[in-house]
Amino acid sequence: VLESGAQRFNSFAGGGGGAGAYIKNYQIPSDIVSSNIGGKIVLYSAAGGAGGSSASSSGGNASNGSNGNTSYIEIYDKDNVLKWGIRALGGNYGYGASSTDYGNGGDEKGINSCQLYENGIWKSINCTGVGIKGTNGNKVESASSTNTATGGSGGGSMYNSSTAIGGGSGGSISSANGYNGSVYGAGGGGATIVFDSSNNVTKGIGGNGANGVAEITYDLAYSAAAG
Repeated sequence: VLESGAQRFNSFAGGGGGAGAYIKNYQIPSDIVSSNIGGKIVLYSAAGGAGGSSASSSGGNASNGSNGNTSYIEIYDKDNVLKWGIRALGGNYGYGASSTDYGNGGDEKGINSCQLYENGIWKSINCTGVGIKGTNGNKVESASSTNTATGGSGGGSMYNSSTAIGGGSGGSISSANGYNGSVYGAGGGGATIVFDSSNNVTKGIGGNGANGVAEITYDLAYSAAAG
């Protein structure tokens, strides 16, 4: 976001998106998987959140990103009636910069934000983990064409690691756009703006969050032939 000024100005950058929640190693009830209900299993790997846009004019507010969608596994019977399901919510969006300050990073999800469907109702359950929040953008006062604010970084998902992995990096002087998230559920990086030596502006767009994942593993048992 650019404030008025000829060669010097205040530069504000957007915040990074937060990481999505996840559920891991959850056992599907035996009566659901062994009842031969003749239905279907639906897995949905959600899209990551979208990055925010830049301000349309000098001194304006940039838009926020959007939240990541929900990843889920659902089991239906032969009449297409939902019998069992489990959901993990996508990450929270990062905030766009205003005309006076940087944008905040997307908050982490609550540990009880995951959902389970059984006995005909959805209820809240604890997630295995919720990743980490995105970092805030920053601001540079009396900025110049070679010194602009850097966008916040996306929060990392811990789905594939015991340690939080960083998501998309923030925009920098070499890239006005925020980088996209790179691991399951990670947030995208916040954008900044870039000026050339004549103060011509290139406005960045926030990076997108990485997609979620839904997967099932199972065993197959075969009867042995008689001796």
